[in-house]
Amino acid sequence: IIYFSTMSYTLLDVLMLALLFIAVISIMHLHSRLGKIIKAIDYLKFPPTKEVKIGQQVWMAENLNVEKFRNGDPIPQAQSAEDWVAADNNKQPAWCYYDNDPSNGMKYGKLYNWFAVNDSRGLAPQGWHIPNSNEWEQFTNYCGGIDSACSKMKSKSGWCNNENGSNESGF
Repeated sequence: IIYFSTMSYTLLDVLMLALLFIAVISIMHLHSRLGKIIKAIDYLKFPPTKEVKIGQQVWMAENLNVEKFRNGDPIPQAQSAEDWVAADNNKQPAWCYYDNDPSNGMKYGKLYNWFAVNDSRGLAPQGWHIPNSNEWEQFTNYCGGIDSACSKMKSKSGWCNNENGSNESGF
């Protein structure tokens, strides 16, 4: 018999408490490992988005490149100019690659029609939204107006007719 304060415990009581303590520690460790596994799965499903702070706003620093709405529904791909026009005429969401060339996907991401952008299922990934006109105005004002913002948003290379920008915005 072991005495603690005014209570007494048998060896069996102490062993049971020790086993309970070990079980709790094991569960905490397992919970910690499961949390890491869940985070890894979430990372694969929803990789983190690069972001850039411009003024007081945080923007994606890469082109949107999703094939599904936020709720998981697929966004139809327009694989030709005719498909793109048909989606517009039918008021249906669609995406395509620049020049309908999949090799352009890595550089430019995907292009979306208005019906995809404005769809209630959500085009932007979780935690993001499509900027509204006030947010665009705040952005362009921060960059010195629309003409200045265009140059500050464009990359330093790759534009036709040598119309490269300064990329001062960090986009």
